[in-house]
Amino acid sequence: LMLDHQLYGLRPWGYHLTNVLLHALNAVLVFLVFRRLTGATWRSLLVAGLFGLHPLRVESVAWISERKDVLSALFWLLTLWAYVSYVEKAKGQRLKANVWYGLALMFFALGLMSKPMVVTLPCVLLLLDYWPLRRFERSTLNAQRSTVLRLVMEKAPFFLLTAAASVITYLVQKRGNMMSDMGGLPLGARCANALVSCGRYLGKLFWP
Repeated sequence: LMLDHQLYGLRPWGYHLTNVLLHALNAVLVFLVFRRLTGATWRSLLVAGLFGLHPLRVESVAWISERKDVLSALFWLLTLWAYVSYVEKAKGQRLKANVWYGLALMFFALGLMSKPMVVTLPCVLLLLDYWPLRRFERSTLNAQRSTVLRLVMEKAPFFLLTAAASVITYLVQKRGNMMSDMGGLPLGARCANALVSCGRYLGKLFWP
């Protein structure tokens, strides 16, 4: 936003233009990431089209102060791209694999700095390990446990960044009295609110 101000001053069209360009880039990345993960070109194109046009995504593009959404999405997708590259290179090119792993970690850190919501990404990487990357052992139970432990430990730096970002976000919001709205509610009410919120977002996914 500071860079936008240097380029456009206080003219709103420039800020909107940056958001639109970032969102367009994100839509292209969605297509490239999904096609790389699944090998399905047309289905990936359909997913990217839905991502690019869906009101839940476009809302953040039209809202200048929600730059954090389009920016965190960019780094989220770049993390996925770098992680898939790491998995591919890990089979035989260890040096290149380490470079891609470092890039994935860097993009994840940039995503956290854009918006703390990116904290869920390490769990998404584990889901990708199961499908479509198929990195889980399917033989004996002991082999499966060993593989799961190895894959979780592989994500340790990501989980450490998640923990750090969560603590920092909590302290900042507490200091800024941003938690006052929910602070007086019991745990049960907060859990109920979380469930209702998830339900509403799923509803808006199909009927925005």
